[in-house]
Amino acid sequence: MNFHHLPAFEGNRAQAGYNIPHIFQMGFVYDLPTGKGKAYANDGVARRVLGDWQVNGVLSAFQGRPFTVTASGASLNAPGNTQTADQVKTNVNRVGTLEQF
Repeated sequence: MNFHHLPAFEGNRAQAGYNIPHIFQMGFVYDLPTGKGKAYANDGVARRVLGDWQVNGVLSAFQGRPFTVTASGASLNAPGNTQTADQVKTNVNRVGTLEQF
């Protein structure tokens, strides 16, 4: 029996694509110095138009998103499927144990 063409299930293990190990998120709010009791535009029409405004935002920064090298399955006459790259290292580093997956 020729086992050369059987799938290599032990090589089909990887971290999930949504695993992002390094992530930083920050939200901020800044009250502009305008309006009642503030340094600028603190009375009259200016206070009504320019007073009590805020600036806010959100920052997200991340790195380390995993990826898999793939190619179209069309060259295999298998449309709708993808090919994955050949293993280039002689040894594959294992992540965790089989029970985790």
